[in-house]
Amino acid sequence: MPEETGAGLAAFRRDVRAVADATPAGADGRELWRALGRAGVLAGLYRWGEAGTGGDADGRPVPGRLGVLLTELDARYPTGPVLTVSVQAATALPLL
Repeated sequence: MPEETGAGLAAFRRDVRAVADATPAGADGRELWRALGRAGVLAGLYRWGEAGTGGDADGRPVPGRLGVLLTELDARYPTGPVLTVSVQAATALPLL
């Protein structure tokens, strides 16, 4: 499956950074998860079949977006909240 590049990935990175910048550094996993959901970042992980993303309907995150999400969060938050988001985003959310 091809990796997403270009404007779509850059826009996703901007959205993640905006949430991270607006959410306190001491936020716990629930607060961070809530902020990401309200901003549409979690939905943005799963753009099934969206042109140019490499996404499909199998419930996996769009290639590249999960890496962007985790990299940006890891740069700003302690391990606990980042793990909370990563486990849920990569495993549980696709089941819903």
